[in-house]
Amino acid sequence: MAAEPMDTDIFGDDAEDELGEEIARADPDEIAQRTRMLENEVKVLRNETARLLHEHQSQKEKIKENNDKIKLNKQLPYLVANVVELLDMNAEEEPEEDGANIDLDAHRTGKCCVLKTSTRQTIFLPVPGLVEPEKLKPADLVGVNKDSYLILEALPAEFDSRVKAMEVDEKPTEEFTDVGGLDTQIQELARAAAHSHAVRRCNAISPRSLTATAAPERTFHYQAHLLSDSNSLCRCCPMLLSYA
Repeated sequence: MAAEPMDTDIFGDDAEDELGEEIARADPDEIAQRTRMLENEVKVLRNETARLLHEHQSQKEKIKENNDKIKLNKQLPYLVANVVELLDMNAEEEPEEDGANIDLDAHRTGKCCVLKTSTRQTIFLPVPGLVEPEKLKPADLVGVNKDSYLILEALPAEFDSRVKAMEVDEKPTEEFTDVGGLDTQIQELARAAAHSHAVRRCNAISPRSLTATAAPERTFHYQAHLLSDSNSLCRCCPMLLSYA
């Protein structure tokens, strides 16, 4: 049994047949005119392709130049700064007077940033820098350029190296007798812990090492337990080591 011919044309041959019939019915002048139109269109498309290729090459050169500038400006060391505030800038709607001086910052829109550097300078940045403002929040630590103060990189949060050094898995073996020059501080801590009720009743100020590490709600029994185990006291009161 022979297969039935397909009623639908999936390859678009009908359109080609219609175009061929239209050309067959056209006179030579009309065909020549359409040929010239197609040649002009091809010429325009070629010019557009050449323009786009030239623009693409120039953009690649600009990107390479900007990457070199970023690499040059991101040389260490950075100037450390803290983000104070992030502000939304809106362009001024009032018309400006004609003149040679134009405030470019007045026309900027988007996020701007206020920084406080480690040199105690407060800097306003209309352009934050290489870090997106959406990724920043107040009190974040950032590294900025020493000259332009532009934000180059977001830095991790600060930490106390002494506290990090006390993060040990095993119980310390050091005792008070191994550290010299702390007799006065140990006596103050022992008195404040052994007579905590008297200290609270007299509203006396506890030693710095105790107030920095022991919460007010700690009871006499807990503080006495710390004194009975010097290893636990050293682990819970790393401020004592700062006196050595």
